[in-house]
Amino acid sequence: MSFKFKQFAVKHSKSSMKVGTDAVLLGSWANFSNSLNLLEVGTGCGVISLIVAQREGKVNITAIDIDENSVIEAEENFKCSKWSNRLKSLNISFQNFTKTNHEFFDHIVCNPPFFANSTPSPLQSRHFARHTDKLNPQDFFENCLKTLNIIGKISIIIPSNDYNLWEKHSIENGFFTNRITTVFAYPTKVSERKLIEFSRNNLSIQYTEIYIRKGKNMGFTDQYLDLTKEFYLPQINKINQ
Repeated sequence: MSFKFKQFAVKHSKSSMKVGTDAVLLGSWANFSNSLNLLEVGTGCGVISLIVAQREGKVNITAIDIDENSVIEAEENFKCSKWSNRLKSLNISFQNFTKTNHEFFDHIVCNPPFFANSTPSPLQSRHFARHTDKLNPQDFFENCLKTLNIIGKISIIIPSNDYNLWEKHSIENGFFTNRITTVFAYPTKVSERKLIEFSRNNLSIQYTEIYIRKGKNMGFTDQYLDLTKEFYLPQINKINQ
């Protein structure tokens, strides 16, 4: 099973996380300008790293994941892309990575585990990918502190209801929210996601909103299509949600 983008294809049958709107949103939204060395935490099938590689022609990307099958599939996807010389995947947790890593990154991007208070998924790999017992906000920011350079940025997408928790732990580790984009599935639906950018600079927060679809079971908005236009093929409406 594969999902085709304009400049690359992503196999995602083995990965703990499939291609979905959240990953494409984050990869398209984050500001990677001036980034030469990027770390993706929890790469899954590697789609975010591939989007970054397409967007930024000089950035070198290290993609890590705790799930072995995800890393195998991400590496296959990387090797089949035109940017294979700038992409590498490692089967390692963020916590263990920071113990052996000796380089600093300009940007850390992560589509982190969700559903901390929900019933665990039946498949272990799915459990690893979607539950915060393997990477909670405190662990995440502690390890960002060890690997992000002094002027670096962090970009994540999280459930809207979890923002206060993530903000609390970011501040405790010396990171501040710089940008927030509230994501709505469609205009009459309550927001379920937020795109967040953090850095060590305590700046005024830039607030924006994005609507994915025009309405329930309707097509994508011009706003979303414009954000993702460099990646999606015309059959965008077939994307997994």
